[in-house]
Amino acid sequence: MSEEYANKVVRNIKKYLNPMLGNISKSYTNLFLFDDNATFYNYVKSVREYIATRVRAEDKVKKILNRYLDYLVEYYRE
Repeated sequence: MSEEYANKVVRNIKKYLNPMLGNISKSYTNLFLFDDNATFYNYVKSVREYIATRVRAEDKVKKILNRYLDYLVEYYRE
């Protein structure tokens, strides 16, 4: 992906997904700061559930947010 798109993804993760994580957990408030993959995957699952059940947005927006989570999962795999 281009640098411009990557920066947009990072900004959107900070703006939208990190606050969702903060609503789920008081210990973890930033999706970029996990040191344990198992914990990260569990929180990603929780954020996906949060998006599906609590976010009032079009399906297109929910799909984009889940794509951003997919990018993070790929990043943590490496």
